[in-house]
Amino acid sequence: MTVASGMALAVAPASFADSVWQQAEVRAGQEAGCPTTSPAELAAGWTQWGQSWHKWPFGNTGGWVCTRSIVWARDSATNENCVQIYNDPAEWLDFANGPVLTGTPTYSDYLCTVLSGERIKGTWVLADSQLGANAECAAALFPGSEGVHVFFAVDPRLWACGI
Repeated sequence: MTVASGMALAVAPASFADSVWQQAEVRAGQEAGCPTTSPAELAAGWTQWGQSWHKWPFGNTGGWVCTRSIVWARDSATNENCVQIYNDPAEWLDFANGPVLTGTPTYSDYLCTVLSGERIKGTWVLADSQLGANAECAAALFPGSEGVHVFFAVDPRLWACGI
């Protein structure tokens, strides 16, 4: 069984890596060899084929396989102002204009180009510390406002402004 073959894959720097994609093929037996990885496949980022054993071959009774992997990357485009706030459902905020205020639309993609249909509640800022969050919140709302670190936010730089 071939999980994938004959596909051209684009490779992006590891900093943009989304996941590692595994490929496996059944071998005739323990002593059977594995395919040779071509120079073009190596240049594209594939690892060399290696021998292994998996449970899935032969109706989940197990068997010898050849495996390899590639780092599968999403589009290398980025938007440093687009910050993920939630995982389920995944939502992002666009900080291009500074703090994100109540009623600002959220986005359903990591580039902040597709509106999710939801609007954020509260005022949100990006900061690396409590002191920084307090300053950002005070500037966004009024003096004395403080940042509250939110445990459920995906990005640790996200702070909600409290009163």
